[in-house]
Amino acid sequence: MTVAECRAARTRGISGTWRGAGQLAVIAAALTLAAPGVSAGAGCEPRPDASCVGADLRGADLVDADLRGADLRKADLRGANLRRADLRSARLDGANLRAVDLTRARLQGADLRGAHLRKAEMEYAYLQRTDFRRADLTGASVIGSNITRAKFAGAVLTGLWAVKVVGLPTSAPPGWRRAGNVFLGPRANLLKARLRGARLRGVDLHSTSFAWVDLSYADLREANLRNARLESAMDPVEGDDRMGPYLEGADLSGADLRGAVIDQPLTASFRRADLRGATIRGSLLASDLQGADLRGLTIRDFIVEPAAVNAPSWCMEMVRSEAYRITTPAPCTAPAVPALLTGAEP
Repeated sequence: MTVAECRAARTRGISGTWRGAGQLAVIAAALTLAAPGVSAGAGCEPRPDASCVGADLRGADLVDADLRGADLRKADLRGANLRRADLRSARLDGANLRAVDLTRARLQGADLRGAHLRKAEMEYAYLQRTDFRRADLTGASVIGSNITRAKFAGAVLTGLWAVKVVGLPTSAPPGWRRAGNVFLGPRANLLKARLRGARLRGVDLHSTSFAWVDLSYADLREANLRNARLESAMDPVEGDDRMGPYLEGADLSGADLRGAVIDQPLTASFRRADLRGATIRGSLLASDLQGADLRGLTIRDFIVEPAAVNAPSWCMEMVRSEAYRITTPAPCTAPAVPALLTGAEP
């Protein structure tokens, strides 16, 4: 019986020869597997304990599907909609889940080892005891999810957005840790993270992206912020739609900020910090730069109160309009170089 015949039979009220219970089950299965956007492998029916190894489920609409204990190893689920799906104890190791929607899905105890989860949306999902070892979560989001006892060892977490999370994972790649309700590490996406007063001494956040991040009064001493993007820093108060981290009172003493881009450092402390090749934009106000390595530092679009800035005497050269680059320690050899960090008039 073809799918067209099945649909016609259903339209007629499934009369005559189609009244048997077994035949009705066949019709339902055929209609399910022929749903728009779903191309399932032979014998793969979305149900608990289903055997769907290697199934082609690209773009499938599986909202609220019950797939508890299903075997979906190496299945292709790219772009599938699994919102609120029940995947507890399911086997998804090696599956392709790129850009899949798993919002509020139940994945407790699921096996996702080696799975491809690039740009997957797992917001407010239940990820307790989920095994992500060696999985690729590049650009994925687990906002608001419960990651209690989840395993992330060996996983690729570049660009992972993990704010407002609950619980502690049992394993993670080097440098990754919980801070407040944020799961963070190298190359993380910290958009809208709230880290006010967080203890992040020695943390590795190199190449990390910061936007609308509150780092006020955070302890970032000896932190690795090399090539981090702390751009467009503005106070993220309610109603302020400007992006950037808030660094008031943050302690970055001894931090590695080589190549970093920092906006509006305000009253942050950079004592003994390594700012070689970094860029600072906007107000320095009362920032403490005592003992910092400023070689190659570029300062532009600045507002400076020299008397309040605690910094050594360095020479600067204009590299373009409203931009200066630190060159060498004093004494300066070039005449009329603005000594903006020493209290002298330009």
